[in-house]
Amino acid sequence: MEIVLGILAIWLAFIALRWFKGGLRNGRKFGNEIAHHLDIPNNLFHALLENGVNGPSLQLLSSLQTANIPLERVCVELGPSLQRGVIALEAKFGTQEEINRAKPVITKLVRMWDDLQTKRKE
Repeated sequence: MEIVLGILAIWLAFIALRWFKGGLRNGRKFGNEIAHHLDIPNNLFHALLENGVNGPSLQLLSSLQTANIPLERVCVELGPSLQRGVIALEAKFGTQEEINRAKPVITKLVRMWDDLQTKRKE
């Protein structure tokens, strides 16, 4: 009986690991899609997001993808997090050319996010 329970526990752990890893991989792919849409290099997008959110950024991306929110809306919702990521990376590494190229896009997203918040309050 103990052997059966042990095998069952290992099998459940394996299933949970596969589900968790699949979700993270989907989050990475969705993040790459967002980065491409915003014309920001994939690695920079993921670094900005990782430094701008509380918690695992790949889980956030995976949950946003699962929610079937339009891509443009997802980009707007991520604007403040990307802006926090810019601030964090510049604090760590100083001004970087790649970040400077991404700033106008992120600033536009934050403005759109602010407008959306104003509309939500009305």
